[in-house]
Amino acid sequence: MKWAFFGSIHSNIYALEAVLEEIEKFDTDDVICLGDLVGYYNEPRRVVEKIRNSKKIESVVGNHDKSIIGEYAEKTEDKEIIKTDAYNSGSFLCTSEKIELVDSPKENLKFLRSLPAVVEGKNYLAAHANPFSTDFKNIFEWDDYMYYMENALKSEKKFILTCHGDKSKILKIRENKDYEIISTGADDEFRIGIKDIEDRERYWINVGTSGGPYLRSDKPCAEICLIQQDKKEAIILIRRIQYNGYRLVNELENNFFYKNLEMTKKISRQFKEHGLYEKVEDTHSSRKTSGIIGMMF
Repeated sequence: MKWAFFGSIHSNIYALEAVLEEIEKFDTDDVICLGDLVGYYNEPRRVVEKIRNSKKIESVVGNHDKSIIGEYAEKTEDKEIIKTDAYNSGSFLCTSEKIELVDSPKENLKFLRSLPAVVEGKNYLAAHANPFSTDFKNIFEWDDYMYYMENALKSEKKFILTCHGDKSKILKIRENKDYEIISTGADDEFRIGIKDIEDRERYWINVGTSGGPYLRSDKPCAEICLIQQDKKEAIILIRRIQYNGYRLVNELENNFFYKNLEMTKKISRQFKEHGLYEKVEDTHSSRKTSGIIGMMF
């Protein structure tokens, strides 16, 4: 069985296209979007429509998604987050000469309202922040892990997948409630092999962000998680996909609303400094895997 997870697209259509192109290579059984389809950037309608019209992607709801549909008040003093959420809301309700829509904006809003908080798979639970809480605050933001670790250990599922918080981390929970926080580093790949799928250990995986804002090492890479499980073993792969940011940056810098925002200046600098800004058709580079990852995937 192979499962792919991604999330926090944040209205970045070019990151979403790079992510889906990468996932196609692995012939996965399940593809799960971990929420926050919208927010921050400039293409909420195209992102929502691409996921809504996919026959394979299943999605949960994120805090930005709920904010856009008026069911959640973002607890932040960051004025740019508030402004861009408002822009995203307006993007669903007005027309644009630059975008040809197949369906009405109302269908996109209806789709966001229909998204569940949790998706349960063969051996995983998937949620935006926490499958055991309605608050959009993930386990890595709590000082006391104990309550949610107990819930994880009680669960029959081996893997818990979230993406809230932007940076990828893995919490390995042992049966005695001892735990280990595993940093996934900043390389293009990070992997963990699990020798006994039947043991009582649980893995809480915060995948990170696919669409930005990019906080890890200041390098703009779309993060995804791939899990392959057989009868006895499993492997977790965190993969970071580089893609050409020219079209995203160009659109933001020429957008009357976005061009003066600090988030636009930051992501523009990130793509340009890392050599991921070329005036060509949008593409992304992805090196081949080797060793056990290449064999299993």
